[in-house]
Amino acid sequence: FFISLAYINRSNSKENSLLHNLTAVNRKENIMLSAQEWAVMTSDIFRIHSLFPREPEKAFRRFDGVTPYGVHPVLLAMFLLNEESLPEEFRVRGAKALLAHDLIEDTTAELPSWVKDSPDASPLVHGLTFSKRENKFVEIFNRGEEVILLGFFDNTFNLTATGRMKTERLAEYREGVRGHLAYIEPRYPRLEIVKMAKAFLQ
Repeated sequence: FFISLAYINRSNSKENSLLHNLTAVNRKENIMLSAQEWAVMTSDIFRIHSLFPREPEKAFRRFDGVTPYGVHPVLLAMFLLNEESLPEEFRVRGAKALLAHDLIEDTTAELPSWVKDSPDASPLVHGLTFSKRENKFVEIFNRGEEVILLGFFDNTFNLTATGRMKTERLAEYREGVRGHLAYIEPRYPRLEIVKMAKAFLQ
């Protein structure tokens, strides 16, 4: 038994070494960031929204006034990363953009370096930023295909927290998401976010 166990351990060790080498090779070609990198970015988002809001109430989610605002962008980014039908490269840069998408509008802080210095993510953040005069459900269709898709994640998830939204405003918002869905669904029918939007709008 002990001899067999020793043999198995040696075999596993050799196999693990091979797996380690294969993983190392794959990592060089891999676009996906590490858990530690995502942890740093999500921590930045919670910190910035909490410490540098343009107005005190913007540090929290509107529906209860106590949930940290960072929950919203982190939720969007994690959901996008889990959309298996989208290319990995887009999921990574899109998740970075969704993490930072409200920083310009809602905080006084500079964009963190991981998005500010990213030629792929930074333009998306600016594309997802709207002035108070702009109707984002109209203007977003002038911002490019990737911004349109990322904005759909944001608009759909906003329907999960409408407790304090006035009835008329909620009706308008639902119509905006419905129009957005009409554009997204035929182009990305396999997305989980499409299923969510259809369920919310029933």
